[in-house]
Amino acid sequence: AASFYAGLADRVYRHGIRQVYEWAQTTDGILHPRAQVIALLDRMAGGQRVDVKVRAESAAECGAVACRKGDDLYVLLYNHRARRRPSVPEKVRLVVRDARMRRGDTWRLSESLVDAEHGTWAYAFAADCRAAGVRPLPQAGRYEGSVSLLYGPPGVEVFRKNRETYARLAQVTETAAPATVGSGRFERDLEMPGHSVRLLKLSPPVSAADQAQRRSLWDSLRGLF
Repeated sequence: AASFYAGLADRVYRHGIRQVYEWAQTTDGILHPRAQVIALLDRMAGGQRVDVKVRAESAAECGAVACRKGDDLYVLLYNHRARRRPSVPEKVRLVVRDARMRRGDTWRLSESLVDAEHGTWAYAFAADCRAAGVRPLPQAGRYEGSVSLLYGPPGVEVFRKNRETYARLAQVTETAAPATVGSGRFERDLEMPGHSVRLLKLSPPVSAADQAQRRSLWDSLRGLF
């Protein structure tokens, strides 16, 4: 449900909805994918929204939510389809425009991804239940999120036995690398897995004056110890 929540958030901002009521976000404290997206959006909280234009040629709903927070630029991309299957990847051409970007400058690009293989534990849990001979209950809902309502006590036992593994699989990691920008713009081609969400943060290079100020502050702090 990662891309579902990103698409929902896009609509909320677009239509000026002031409050959203959320249902269960975790199972025994382990975040669901949509809760991971809430956490990504929370990192953008307090920023100033920036204009986003989407030109699409496929049946998928690919979109973006973007803001500037301090000196950093945040872009939350999503690839959403109304049905779970097929899970179709989409190629996205991202263009970010910022007057601070000068040709050849090196910015810092940080990325976090939520998809079927990142920040998701439900697939591993379902496989463990099949291996243990535990089947969904006949009365369970099609998209039941509760372990007990979906599998009953046997499923709860499987979950508890493997909880540490699921907690590890649910973690969303951030990678960072230098990114060369052009004159007033940054461009990148991405492949977004089906139903995925990706948060990108672009940070400008630290100026020589800022570096000198930080060194001076560090020297002052060292003198206190």
